[in-house]
Amino acid sequence: MRWPPSVTVLVVLRLFQGTAAAAGIVIARAVVRDVYEGSDIARFLALTMLISGLAPILAPMVGGQLLRLTSWRGAFVVLAAIGLLLLVAAAVGLPETLRPERRRSGGVRETLTTVRGLVADRMFMGYALSSGLAMGASFTYVSGAPFVSRSSMGSPPKPSA
Repeated sequence: MRWPPSVTVLVVLRLFQGTAAAAGIVIARAVVRDVYEGSDIARFLALTMLISGLAPILAPMVGGQLLRLTSWRGAFVVLAAIGLLLLVAAAVGLPETLRPERRRSGGVRETLTTVRGLVADRMFMGYALSSGLAMGASFTYVSGAPFVSRSSMGSPPKPSA
């Protein structure tokens, strides 16, 4: 049997993969905010932005080299293995970083109330939309770069396995 068995399964798995990747970025920034104060926050957030910015630049090159060793399905297996290793590392080695006096236990209702307040805040929505559009541009580059390199630069496509 070929895996994934259908496009629907592939799309659902990619949605899960994207959600997990986004959670990693959010958690890293939250840990920095919990652990550091003042100018240290700016320094460590800049470092996380540098790492986040390098990933879309380096990923096509690393992925291309990986495809020399395996098929596109193998690339997903490698990504799943890396994700699993990171999940285990975080579960074992990343304690709660928010100080107890700053923690809340409001549950889903309080979370939804907070989200409603954020959506109603025009300034927050402006920043969120501009940030989202910038990330969208970055991901457009990542997804379009292979096609441009094949069509404009004469790079031959790798045969699928």
